[in-house]
Amino acid sequence: MVADVGAGNGKYLGGGRAYTAIGVDSSVALCAIAARKGHEAAVGDALAVPLRSGAFDAALSIAVLHHLSTTARRAAAIREMGRLLRPGGTALVTVWASKQSGEDLAAASRKWKALEADAQAAEGRDVLVPWHLPFHRPEARGALAAAAQGAAVSYVRADKDAVVFDRYYHAFDEGELEGVIAAAKCGLRVERAFYDKGNWCAVLRME
Repeated sequence: MVADVGAGNGKYLGGGRAYTAIGVDSSVALCAIAARKGHEAAVGDALAVPLRSGAFDAALSIAVLHHLSTTARRAAAIREMGRLLRPGGTALVTVWASKQSGEDLAAASRKWKALEADAQAAEGRDVLVPWHLPFHRPEARGALAAAAQGAAVSYVRADKDAVVFDRYYHAFDEGELEGVIAAAKCGLRVERAFYDKGNWCAVLRME
């Protein structure tokens, strides 16, 4: 059994007969997409996952923790992953790195907005990254209406033919992810930590 916490549209749920996977995501719409693909998906919060404790052999957290705004919330999400795992179970966690393609995050894109006022710690940094929803996408109609009424945190870029949402990211420094895992104090031990294509990754084992 595999639990994918923050499964989105079910990209990593397609294990076929090799294993049974259940995805959890806070988005009703994304869970519906995963379900239409034939996957098991449940609406839930990464800080309060609606799955049974100790029932899973493995757990995934792919590109999730960097959207949580404090170290305490990130550690709480790690604790929830630990709760799901049986003794000896394995977890994979990936987060956005403050080094992108060998360059410092601040120089990687001038379009990203640094949240300098939020000086929460010496580690990592917080940014808003524009996410573009093209006008031709079916869901853009509602986003356009909300943006026009000022009812959504979005804006229209006519030159890009898109509605733009600024997405929060906490970019992790080297070693910071391991610190969050240690702060969770839930029995998860880092077996391997590595850098991969702009992300810090960690393979964990439940003791």
